[in-house]
Amino acid sequence: MTTFAIYCRYNDTQANFFKRRWGVVARRMPMRQAQRFLLALYNDLNDDRPDAPNWGAAVRQTDRRVDFCTPTAPDGTRSFTYDGSRYIIVSEDLTAEELRSLYGIYVPKH
Repeated sequence: MTTFAIYCRYNDTQANFFKRRWGVVARRMPMRQAQRFLLALYNDLNDDRPDAPNWGAAVRQTDRRVDFCTPTAPDGTRSFTYDGSRYIIVSEDLTAEELRSLYGIYVPKH
């Protein structure tokens, strides 16, 4: 079964603090759980707005000039930005090279 992770591309302040550009928020989740997790994260971070009951409502209530939610992609992935940071659902089946080329996520070799 394919599992998914939620990555965060940090804003400049966070990147300087963490000394890296990307971080993993959660991993090893099926798609539906990752989608629910991302919606809960969106609602938690956007405490100045009413909670979105579903992803469609979250997409409609965002202001594209400041932050935004992407509509669900054909593969089920979603993303949103908040305060300059981008949160995105990514398949854990992708190789490090695919993560780098598709999303700009650099995964260091251990």
